Amino acid sequence: MSTCPHVSSIDYQVVSRKLSDPSTWTCDQCSSNTESVWVCLQCAHIGCGRTCRQKHAKKHFDASCHPVVLHINQKMLFCYQCEDWILNDTQFGEIGLLREQLNRLQNQRFECSQTRSGSVIRGPLKQFKFVERKDDRVGHERTGFSGEFTAKRFYTLSLLKKCIAAWKTFVAEQAGELSQRTKQSPGEGKPSPARRFVGRTGLRNIGNTCYQNATLMCLSALGAIRQLLSLQPDPPPPGQGLAKRPRLGRRISEELYEEANSRRDPSKIEGSSTVLAQLHRLFRVLWSGKWAGVSPAFFVKSFMMAVPSFQGYVQHDAHEFLTELLDVVQRDIAYPVEVRTILSRVFTSVQQSATRCHVCNNVSKYTFPDATCITLDLSATVERLQQTNAESSGDRRYPRRRSSLYATQNQACTLMDCLDALIAPVELTNGSQYRCVSASCKGQLVNATKQDSFERLGQCVVFHINRTKWDSQGKRKIMNKVEFPLRNLDLSVLLSDRSIPRRYHLRGIVLHHGPDIDQGHYTSVCFIDSLSTFVAYNDLSSETVIEQDLVEERYDGNPYLLFYEISS
Repeated sequence: MSTCPHVSSIDYQVVSRKLSDPSTWTCDQCSSNTESVWVCLQCAHIGCGRTCRQKHAKKHFDASCHPVVLHINQKMLFCYQCEDWILNDTQFGEIGLLREQLNRLQNQRFECSQTRSGSVIRGPLKQFKFVERKDDRVGHERTGFSGEFTAKRFYTLSLLKKCIAAWKTFVAEQAGELSQRTKQSPGEGKPSPARRFVGRTGLRNIGNTCYQNATLMCLSALGAIRQLLSLQPDPPPPGQGLAKRPRLGRRISEELYEEANSRRDPSKIEGSSTVLAQLHRLFRVLWSGKWAGVSPAFFVKSFMMAVPSFQGYVQHDAHEFLTELLDVVQRDIAYPVEVRTILSRVFTSVQQSATRCHVCNNVSKYTFPDATCITLDLSATVERLQQTNAESSGDRRYPRRRSSLYATQNQACTLMDCLDALIAPVELTNGSQYRCVSASCKGQLVNATKQDSFERLGQCVVFHINRTKWDSQGKRKIMNKVEFPLRNLDLSVLLSDRSIPRRYHLRGIVLHHGPDIDQGHYTSVCFIDSLSTFVAYNDLSSETVIEQDLVEERYDGNPYLLFYEISS
């Protein structure tokens, strides 16, 4: 994959108008509707690819010299002139907008409504309650994206901020909690003109990268990550210590924004070839609060180069992306060892398993490899709750019938239920007996009890709610609701030494939308310290969220990743 200069010749308006009608997604010559269908980004011609017998897309290039084409199904970009796949976008992100348009049309659901005359009208179904899908109004006038779009967004936010500040002052005065120190004159109470709207910058979707955007927003909301990366203003030169590095400057975030939205090859920018360097640059643009949106193209390319299995624009799993990302940045030799060590300890939890023999009472312990995420099996938790409910009600006649698909999908559980199922004792009897190697048992198969616990928990704990279940019908997604606390989550129950208090606060949620775990859409909800509230992110869009909506589960999507950070 490489950057291509020919992407500047595309005609976004013509192509977007053609793609808005899915009935035209067939070859213009042979009407082929196979998976290998390409659209010309200059004249909107749609032709079959090289894997088809006619190869009308290639013939169109030979006749018209329009080199750039987009795969309608896989959203991958190819240049016939360069004979290579293309990673870069236009200056205004028009290719990313086309990919988002294709995703919306392919994943769109419809609902039927009836008029007073009895006619039935089919309309698009709104998929999000507080995170709305973006429409094409953002993309029709992209010429002023970095200026006009950002100015309008910040003007709206500034008015909202003034209203919230006035409301907070009124509430404080009514409660009598406003001290004399905060009662300043009108001149002293004016906000600084240099104040930024930190926490409202979104990430552009450059082609099925919603899983990356949602995960990165949650990572950027962690205080430990912000504190750690603030020690590294720039990729460190070899042999230079932390104290010798320059301080952050106002000029830096503007330069990084221009680099992130330029057409240059990231490998040609000094000190930016590693994933951690690109992650650092991207987060500093997000934290600056100067921009309404930024493109993560350089980070995406660096990550694709480091992890080849993520190359292309195919939908991937957010948990797999997070695991690979943390593994890559911990092996980044361009950064000092102390930084990578701290980053490792922030997320790493040490899990161990203790097995006690029922014959000799010997206890053998096994320590699992360090893990950055704690996986919770939602299917096992739901079945355990159903079994407990069946035993408490005394109905043991039809245990299998009580575990039907309908009952499983409607069984709600809490995060503590999942944690209890994780560390619950397991009896190793009958066909799953334990081979005890003590001197008394001498390798005999005996009954035993196995129980898992954690020797140490990281400063940031990420819970992966595994919603995948395999049954006779194949692979499917578990849609059960999971309740989770926003504050004061006591995780000392997971530790082998429960006398150590470990209370955590929620910092971010990655939500998965759709019935299929391998497809669908990812969004995120993060707690922003500067705003003292939760903010929902849907790629470039952002919207504040009331905590009561999270507590009462008035949101769309299923929690997939939960980011908790230890309370200070």
